[in-house]
Amino acid sequence: MDLIDKRLKNKLFKKKNIVIYKNKTEGEMKRYVCLLTIVLLTCVCITIPAETLNSTTYNRKSETSAPLSDIYRKSFHESWQAVTNTLKEMGLVIKENHLDQERITTEFAEVTPDNLDDISTKPFIPNAIWSKGRYSLTVEISSINEKTTKVTILTHVEGYEDNTTEAWHLCQAKQGVANLFYSLLYPRLADGYEIPEDVDYRK
Repeated sequence: MDLIDKRLKNKLFKKKNIVIYKNKTEGEMKRYVCLLTIVLLTCVCITIPAETLNSTTYNRKSETSAPLSDIYRKSFHESWQAVTNTLKEMGLVIKENHLDQERITTEFAEVTPDNLDDISTKPFIPNAIWSKGRYSLTVEISSINEKTTKVTILTHVEGYEDNTTEAWHLCQAKQGVANLFYSLLYPRLADGYEIPEDVDYRK
């Protein structure tokens, strides 16, 4: 009887180990699947934004530079006209001109790979070959009072990777294009450029 009990216990013990091993293996597989899912979602999040750039709905979060703002002692309409003329002087084509939304957006302007390096920081992609770039500007013009206007510019830059992905990718914009815009805008709005004391220009 003792020999039978001993064999029965060994048999049950082996079954228990098999169940434990099975559960452990299933747990590892679940963790592996979750990790793989996270990696895939991360890749999708990186590549999708550039595909949504043709959307007609403006999303300020899609811009790839921090906004730069300046305040001028000019009326809203004077500032609006000055911004429009400045964009044309830069050779940019206006795509959207929303007076009611106080916003102007330009079409993409293409740049060479060297110029892409000058105006942005490209994302890291193994074995990447960047063949061209493009950028657009969005200018927000907001009236503070009848004689004071705030002008904010956001730059959107993309680069085309021609080897690994064959796709457009968002690039982190530098401030060179925005600084050029303000250097051309300033002479048009220079009169009374002093920031009023009652205006919080940090907003």
